Amino acid sequence: MNKIKLCTLVIPPLLMLSGASQAEETGLAELLSAVDGNPRVTEGRADLRSAQAGLELATLQTAPRIRLSLDSDVAHSEDATRRAEVKFEKSLFDWGKAQASIDVAQARKEAKELSVLARTDELRRNVINQFAQGAAELEKVAVFERALEELGELEANMSRRVAQRISPETELRVVQSQIRQLQLLIRESMGQIRNAELALLQSTGLAVTEWALPLCSVGQSERELVTSAFDASSELKVQQAEIQVLQASLLRLEKSHLPELIGGVGLTGDLERMESDSRAYLSVQYEADWVGRNRAEYAEHQAKLDAALAAEQAIINQLLRDVGDLLNQYRTSRDLQPTYELLIEAQEQQVSSQNRRFKSGLSSWLDVLSAQEEVTRTRTALVQARATQCRSALLLDELTKAGQLDG
Repeated sequence: MNKIKLCTLVIPPLLMLSGASQAEETGLAELLSAVDGNPRVTEGRADLRSAQAGLELATLQTAPRIRLSLDSDVAHSEDATRRAEVKFEKSLFDWGKAQASIDVAQARKEAKELSVLARTDELRRNVINQFAQGAAELEKVAVFERALEELGELEANMSRRVAQRISPETELRVVQSQIRQLQLLIRESMGQIRNAELALLQSTGLAVTEWALPLCSVGQSERELVTSAFDASSELKVQQAEIQVLQASLLRLEKSHLPELIGGVGLTGDLERMESDSRAYLSVQYEADWVGRNRAEYAEHQAKLDAALAAEQAIINQLLRDVGDLLNQYRTSRDLQPTYELLIEAQEQQVSSQNRRFKSGLSSWLDVLSAQEEVTRTRTALVQARATQCRSALLLDELTKAGQLDG
């Protein structure tokens, strides 16, 4: 099922960062692929290796143990002796304590695996946000430059009128002031593009060479999107894994005060008399919790479990809100675009008409300036609507793991 369709409009690159390692063409797909090399993801993989080692350690705790001891009497009522003892012991029955420890370690390992995915997903969403902002600002620069060209014609006409003493110089200065404002807007957009480039470089290690603003469509209903988001959310899975860790820890604590049956074989040697003795034995080990340490630890873990369950519900609520907000933004921005396009067409005709009337002396220069300002505002609003539609669709694609961004 084609859940989210993407149609890419390629925009020429505006800024290049020198010295950055990058591919021949670096667009959104390449940036998203490069997220795997981010230091936060690398750190998460190191944490995962630590958890894997912890699981191996917990598993090895069930292996037989060999104990060697050597002692010598310092004071003795008879002859002082030196003894060496070797014991080979194996836990025969522990009421599931060892397995509970393994389950805790296994749950921690799974939580770390999911944590790596959650970090990757968060970085991918950041990349989408920064890329959509940069691409939108690049289109705004084109809008402002087009407005500068159109105002340049008005400035030239006003300059001639001032030179011919038809119009006062103050009117020309008003037009020039509007031109300066557009130039400031271009500088602001260029600064936003630069910020987006730097943020993307920090996240991926790549500099953008191809800004592309996709025109996107979402083909799922809100219910389908929410269901897919619940199934795909790495953040929710991490929280559920943390809950499993705490549940396994509580089970381990419940079993920790139970006795343990140990079987073993021991060999004892008297180093003074060169005598030895061997034996096979069964022993029961029990550690009494006289001070209530186990109960306090259990209460602590239970409180953490309650907090984790509340956090899980908070994540579910946030996913509902995120999907609803993004879908609303997508639909609103999509539905506004046809209106903006029709309005721009009408406003451009108005600009042409006012220019002709101004040259013929039938309208004021203020009419031309006002018409130009209106069409520039609408063109900018159209650019922003397209960017919002694209960003919302791409983020929904990430939340639901529809996979369109990865081909």
